[in-house]
Formats: sequence, C-alpha cells, structure tokens
Amino acid sequence: MVGSRPMIHSNWFTNITEKAISASTGSAPILLRAADTVGNNRFQHNGTSIYAINSIPLLGTMDDKENYIGGNCFYEDTTSLKVVFENYQTADISAYGNDWATEDPSEFRIELVGDVTVQTDGYNSDCSGIWSNPNMLSGGSSSPKQMESGGDPDSLKSLIKDVRRMIAHGQLRDALVVLTDIINGTADVRYKKSAVSLIPQCYEYVNMSELKSNLLSIRNVGGLFKFTTRLLMNIDTENMDTYKQEILNAGNNKAYGAGDNSEEVMMIYNNLLEEKYKSSGVIDTVGIVTPILTYLNSNFPTSEYTKSANQLFSEVSNSSVMGNGSMNKPQVSGTESMEMDYCLYNNYPNPFNPETVIKFSLKEKSNVTLTVFNIAGQKVAELVSGEMEKGMYEKKFNGTKLSSGVYIFRLSAQSLEHTSISYTKTMKALLLK
Repeated sequence: MVGSRPMIHSNWFTNITEKAISASTGSAPILLRAADTVGNNRFQHNGTSIYAINSIPLLGTMDDKENYIGGNCFYEDTTSLKVVFENYQTADISAYGNDWATEDPSEFRIELVGDVTVQTDGYNSDCSGIWSNPNMLSGGSSSPKQMESGGDPDSLKSLIKDVRRMIAHGQLRDALVVLTDIINGTADVRYKKSAVSLIPQCYEYVNMSELKSNLLSIRNVGGLFKFTTRLLMNIDTENMDTYKQEILNAGNNKAYGAGDNSEEVMMIYNNLLEEKYKSSGVIDTVGIVTPILTYLNSNFPTSEYTKSANQLFSEVSNSSVMGNGSMNKPQVSGTESMEMDYCLYNNYPNPFNPETVIKFSLKEKSNVTLTVFNIAGQKVAELVSGEMEKGMYEKKFNGTKLSSGVYIFRLSAQSLEHTSISYTKTMKALLLK
C-alpha cells in the first residue's frame, strides 16, 4: 500500500516468504476491527509479517480506561514488525495489547531503523486468540514495555505521545493546538514532521477543506514544504500530480529542505510500484523498470526504498543488464516490411537526464503535432508540427532548461488520406536532475 489507510482485521497471513503487509510512503494501515475492537489478525511462518517504510501502522491502542486493545498474534515468523524511517522524522508506533508468542520482550521480533519507538504495553504470549483482559498477563500482572531506537525520549517525544492519547480520546481540537505550537515553535524539524503527520487525525472527514487549508499554510514553515506536500497528495487526491511536480521542483532549495531527497525517492519508488501492479500485467522493463532501478542503485544504494525496489524486480536487478550498469536502446526491426500503425511508444530512457528519445509511427501520410507539457498543463515544447509521410520516427527531447518533474508527451495525427482517421495519445516521463 502507498499513502493509504485500510482497516485490516480477522485475517490469517501465513507462509509468505517476504512481506505479508507492506506499507510505504505515508501509509497507515489499521490492524483493528474498529477504534475499540481487537483486530484478530494472525501472522505465522512469514519472512516479515508487517513492513513499514516512512509509514505508521496502528497495531493496537488504549481505550479511555487505558485498557490495551490490539488482539493480533505474531508467531513462528522471522520478523514480526520492521519499521524504517528515512525522512528525518521521529515515529511512535502503537502496538498495544498484541501477542508476540513470548513472555520475554527482548525476544519480540521487532526491527527498527531510524528514530522509532514501538509501544508494546499489555502484550500477551500464548496466541490463544483470547484477549478478555488485554491489559493483563495470564499471571495477573500488568506488562508495560517500551521498545526504542534513536536515543532517550525527551520532553517533545512525551508531548507527541500525549497528543496521540488526546486524539484517541476524541480531544481533537486540544491536540491540534498542541501540534500547532510544536510546528510553529523552535523544535528540531524532525519533531515538527512528527507533529505534521498527526495533523490529519485532528480533523473529521467533513472538515477536509479546513485540513487542506491548514496543511497549505504549514508548508510555509521552514523545512516542511516537501513533507507536508506529500501528505496533501494523499488528502487532496484530485491535485496529486500537481503536488508531485511541486515536490520535484523544490529540489534542494534551502527553504524547502536542502539535502533531503526522501520525498523524491519515495515518488520514484512509487512509480515502480505502479508499474509492478498495473492492471494490464505487462511490465515495461526496458522503458521504465531498468532505468529507475539503475538510478536508485547509483544514487541511493543504501536506501531501504532501493533495497525494496531490487526485491520487487529481482529478475531485473540480478540480470546482466543491471550487473554491468549498461542499458542499450531497444532495437526495432526494419520498417520496410512492417505494417505501420499509429502509435506513440514509451520514450527511452525514462527517467531521463537531460535527454530522451520519443518514438512514434504513422499508418498514413498525416498532419502531425508532437507536444510536451508540464504536469500543470503548460506547453513547454513543440517537437513536431506539419505533414509527415507514413513510417517510423524518432524525436529527441532535451530538458536541460527545465526543472525536474513529470512531463507529458502528446502525439496527435490526422490522416490526410482518410479524413475519418485520427489518432491522439499521451505518455508521461520523469525528468530527474
């Protein structure tokens, strides 16, 4: 999942060699049946039962009487929970009231990368599926346990933890006041990011326009532009492409968070996910997958996104193409004996910097335009305009003077032999500098 909040309950995940649940880029899967009802998910014989990168899954919570509510069972897996944060943010994962198949918290199969805390208070150990008194062990003693990574908790961490309790108890406006103070104060940017990530939980669904307005305002706070814009992508989905373009255009502008490429890497990885799971099932290895894998491995070799990308496309990343780092342009057989049709092909390479080649074919003599637009719909180049004979063509597009971002190629062809025949197709490409 990417940027989503599914509610997952009453499932049995078993014998999954890699990741049973994979949450990336701002996702927040809820492993509960309802806000106050256990999730009753069982994880067995998995490689990693729950994997989250720059995402905050909810595995358990506390009710207003501070009873622990989780009810998920992890046993006989290699890793029960792995949480990775690479975007310079603190993260607090609520995993109250779950079974980890052991009474010894040091044996909980939890792996944390970054400044991450997982709350495992109220754990059980027998995976019986019964949580009649979830805040107690079978022996009758309470079981508070906190697992941490990244240093001792300070006052800001405690304050953010208090805000989570406020939200859980429905004190949304009070929580919003505290979060706003953190964001506008002198706190380190990582704590401000943690505060921003909680802002959407302070709004009811009917107040989405107010939430959007608040996030647009928060973007002006130093160092929060790209992080907050990523949240807007998942909330104001109608303008998702515009937000993507703004993040890419921000680049290393100091006001927007110079040197922090996390949002760009997230979106590049998201493009791979879209290609892997697109409905057609036909993966463009040459035009999309191989160039993106090469870019990630060359520029972000240690990133968890790069590792995940290589796993997604292991058949590509382990091939000789990736091994020697070379990418040869795909060859097309001679056009003399081919039956031509109207077609706009994937540009190569994609992503590109600064030049890419756009290939298209014409079935008949036609009046043709090939135009390039930015994601906002503004024309940035016209590569072809006029009459062209039947055949296969290539045109180079150079983005040296343009900003990084998504660009759209549009081919329009009107047959001059049969006035009833016309063709229009668009294709997206990513310029990375």
